[in-house]
Amino acid sequence: MLSRVGQKLEGEITPFLRNLGHDVCEEKNLTDGERREFRDWKHSELPRFQQTIRKLLAYNLDWIEQRPDYIGVCWDQHARKDAGCQSELTLARR
Repeated sequence: MLSRVGQKLEGEITPFLRNLGHDVCEEKNLTDGERREFRDWKHSELPRFQQTIRKLLAYNLDWIEQRPDYIGVCWDQHARKDAGCQSELTLARR
């Protein structure tokens, strides 16, 4: 899930990249309920939150390992608060 800044940027850059013929990785494997609720589960239902995070990571890491020719990253102040970008780039480097 993206911050509001990330959502705005994604909303601008995703169509641009698709118009150039590129695939864009999106968090497609979450249900609507998971998308809506999983951040709240961090405080109310920790096992469910952990299961959802593992589901996200598995999808993203599989996608990164199998599909891209390159990875573009928006590295801003929000990325420093989340280990997702760093871990995904580490895997991509592998």
